[in-house]
Amino acid sequence: MSIIEKVILKNIGEGFCILTPQKIFPYVEYVDWLESEDEEDGALTRATLHDDSTITGSGFIELWVVWHENVDKISGNDLKKLSELDSNLVLSFE
Repeated sequence: MSIIEKVILKNIGEGFCILTPQKIFPYVEYVDWLESEDEEDGALTRATLHDDSTITGSGFIELWVVWHENVDKISGNDLKKLSELDSNLVLSFE
């Protein structure tokens, strides 16, 4: 079983780090489900990360994640195989 998992944003758990080919984001502190008028796209979801940055988008957007205690087990080759973040996600840095 791989330590890297694919999840949808609305199901991401606290303690997981979001992965892209170039970056390992800080782990998720908490998740908020925001009001959304377009329920077909899933509830608008905001994940607040350990560094107070946020990732916001449709709850149905897929992400690659790893449990924060397993980050040191990931190699650059593992990251290269992953897809980029969906362009519909909004990243905000504090």
